[in-house]
Amino acid sequence: MADIEEVRKNSDAVRKTPMKDFATADHMTLFGRPLWRAHKEKPRLLRTIAKRKIVCSVEYDPNNVNHVFAALSSRLCLDVCMEGSEAIALAHEAVNSHLRILNIERDTISLGQDKKSLERMVTMTPSEPIVAEVVADLLCQTSGDIYNWTASITTLADNLLSRGLIEKGMKGELFARLLCILARDFHHMRLGKDSMEFPYAQPFSVRDFLKSLLGDQSLEKIMAYTPNKPNTRMWRNSETASFENAFNGGYMNFTHFTSTRLQLGVSMSDLLHSLLRQQAALQLAFGQPAWDILIPVYYGNLTEEFNPARASAILIQVKNRDRPFPFSLEEHLHHYTSFFHTNDPILYILMNLGTSDNVVEVRGFPRAKALALPKNSALLKQHIFGMHLAGVDGTFACLQDPRLLMASKKLLETVILKDDTPEILKNHDRQCQFNQHVG
Repeated sequence: MADIEEVRKNSDAVRKTPMKDFATADHMTLFGRPLWRAHKEKPRLLRTIAKRKIVCSVEYDPNNVNHVFAALSSRLCLDVCMEGSEAIALAHEAVNSHLRILNIERDTISLGQDKKSLERMVTMTPSEPIVAEVVADLLCQTSGDIYNWTASITTLADNLLSRGLIEKGMKGELFARLLCILARDFHHMRLGKDSMEFPYAQPFSVRDFLKSLLGDQSLEKIMAYTPNKPNTRMWRNSETASFENAFNGGYMNFTHFTSTRLQLGVSMSDLLHSLLRQQAALQLAFGQPAWDILIPVYYGNLTEEFNPARASAILIQVKNRDRPFPFSLEEHLHHYTSFFHTNDPILYILMNLGTSDNVVEVRGFPRAKALALPKNSALLKQHIFGMHLAGVDGTFACLQDPRLLMASKKLLETVILKDDTPEILKNHDRQCQFNQHVG
């Protein structure tokens, strides 16, 4: 009983850890393989070991398919399409030499009145903050005058995606994840925090993220926006605020993406806390209504005990149509009720990646005053803001380097196949979904 009580106390203490401590060796090594925990007292040595383990080499080669698959899997959540010998060989090498893990999963299928158990081998790259942080460092380095990011994206597009070895997604979600990761990486790279033990794991503000993603001109427009308060009875007990005031004090810390096959639950508090602790953002399940990507945001004091009620999110929906998809905040308002645990603002972003138009548009709603919010009200107690981002070339500041833009557009063309029908893409990704072969 004493041991159980000690475990409970330790678990409670970990859950109360301030967000500023999420970027320490003691916290980051709680996730992933025990090897990292064994070296937590020597962070610099730990980073060196992790770098060499992920690439199975002293140096990272952005033109090496195995290096690129290992590195980008730890950041972008890549899955192998186990449909041919080349893909299976890629997965085997990743398991043998590049920190990917192998699991055996069992499914039960019904054959008439009988049930049969089938086994499948599943490879996956686990969510490991230590690995994601050191890979961010590797990708932001340069080979000559070219970012490792640029060459790595080219290798991913030419030698992995175009050959059908990697799951592409259906709407450009992979490209959206890439944009988010590039924005946060380039923000940290500009800060030059080499004196820190884990420079690429430090928290950053919502403002800094949007500045790196969209640039100064778009940021100024976004920050100045204030929703109008409708002069109707429904909105009588509501209050408005500028985008800048609403999101002031919001901090993010994701270093990588992980994924889920499950639909979001009715309460988001525990999920958001877990993602923040693991420095992760989430690729949502196929068929999840309204959103494709969730990035947690924290509005509490970074130096004080973590408060789950101050955790909120940026929610991204991805579209790839030639013409801009209609931008509406009203359509999905009822989905935001799952954030009932918090009064802090929520940001919805619609990315229209398939259009040649360049659009940065912002909208928002006032929020109901908490004390005046009647039961079953259609109003929300959070400020809800929405951004419509259309096009690629002139929209995203994180792609301003010409060679990086060219490599990224090649990747986008690879993951958005305009000649394929949605049903063909759906069937392709259904086959790839479990990253499997049956044993």
